[in-house]
Amino acid sequence: MRRIALQLLGISLGLAGCVPPLPTVDNNPDPDNNQNLMHTADMAPPGKPVCGAQTFPVSISTLPPNVYFAIDRSGSMSEAFGTTTRWDATKNAINTILGSNTGKASWGMSLFPSNPSLDVCGKAQVDVPMQLGSEAAILSRLNAITSDSLKYPSGATPTADALKTVRDLAGLAGVGRNNYAVLFTDGLPGCVAPGNTVADVSEVIDELYNRIPSVTTYVIGVGPEAAANGAYLDEWAQKGHSARVGGATKYYQVNDAAQVAAAFSDIIGEAAACTFHLENPPADPSLVVGKLDGVEIASDSVNGFTFDATRQSLVFHGTACDKIKQHKVTKVDAIYGCPPVVVL
Repeated sequence: MRRIALQLLGISLGLAGCVPPLPTVDNNPDPDNNQNLMHTADMAPPGKPVCGAQTFPVSISTLPPNVYFAIDRSGSMSEAFGTTTRWDATKNAINTILGSNTGKASWGMSLFPSNPSLDVCGKAQVDVPMQLGSEAAILSRLNAITSDSLKYPSGATPTADALKTVRDLAGLAGVGRNNYAVLFTDGLPGCVAPGNTVADVSEVIDELYNRIPSVTTYVIGVGPEAAANGAYLDEWAQKGHSARVGGATKYYQVNDAAQVAAAFSDIIGEAAACTFHLENPPADPSLVVGKLDGVEIASDSVNGFTFDATRQSLVFHGTACDKIKQHKVTKVDAIYGCPPVVVL
């Protein structure tokens, strides 16, 4: 941990607050005998800082985020997907993402079903434990699996069971860092065992977000089956607090290999570069003002910033996030606004 200002991923993050105008005591009673009335309109005495001008130290985390992949390898993932297959498009995208983000996160992975040669349900195994430097282990595991190996017999899709494995991971409980799960699937759960319905998936994702520390779940749906059931995947994204704003879907719907790569890039880019964890969040999140190089930006989930109180994090989105990722910003500030003064 360091105190502000802090160089984080090449960015200076400053946190500032304010002292509200000091009230004065009215020693002239009014007709109703309301003595000692506090006036909020009086300005602070000369030399006292005004709102937004006082900088104070706030502890923030310099630890990289935790990112855990839960990846569908059911039989349908072997189906054609443009000039490739759904499975190969997934492998290629993750190869690219991990190759360009080495050391920027602690990575882990579970594939589901745990045994693609059997049409069974059950919790997923941990294929690669989450840790820094696990990129090579994840890629080795993925690249060893071919599309043909998923075809016969066709494996099931125990989505809820796989997410229960993620939920119960001790490693996905980093204190002082942000935690993410990325669910990649080409359709709805396909299991006969109880506890694997669409509603069960929503419930487990909700549990992930509400655990301490919180886990945000991103949802990527691939191919026409996912699109045909988009309302369910939208609900999963909303439960995971990763819902996209302004798009056709709340989750990431991908229909070709290029869109798979773009979805992973957006998610990992935001997690690795555009989310800042605060150990001491503001008393009133609605009073936070975000600035990029001294210019105030909108509190907006499309192209501005939001404050996630559950994760205690400032998250920059859209064009604001792009500027950070592209190193067009040298300083990110979060300024605490003035709290209201209570009239006694």
